Amino acid sequence: IAPGKNFSNSDIDESVKRLYATGYFSNVSMRVSGSTLVVTVNENQLVNQVVFNGNRKIKDDKLAGIVQTQPLGPFNQAIVTADIARIKEAYGAIGRSDVEITTQTVSVGQGRVNIAFVINEGERTK
Repeated sequence: IAPGKNFSNSDIDESVKRLYATGYFSNVSMRVSGSTLVVTVNENQLVNQVVFNGNRKIKDDKLAGIVQTQPLGPFNQAIVTADIARIKEAYGAIGRSDVEITTQTVSVGQGRVNIAFVINEGERTK
């Protein structure tokens, strides 16, 4: 929606969808006040740092390429959960299907978090 241009309810709906799709916002609302469109957003926290602890069989750079959670990207618990599944799949491919993965999230202020994927590689499975 461009400043000074007319807009419809469908334009507002589409704009809300596009803002949500960025992943940077947990809540987006728009309302018309007179001739002004008021946009209210709640921002998701940003990922400051992603680290991997306990991994020996798969190196950090390989794991970083597997996960979607990235520094300076939005923190989204659903994506972190999917990242855990992707890491487990990578370990399963090298015969480590008993791998256990947990996460630790630490707020570092200013709306940012550090996330650690804590990996217990387990024994090689047959």
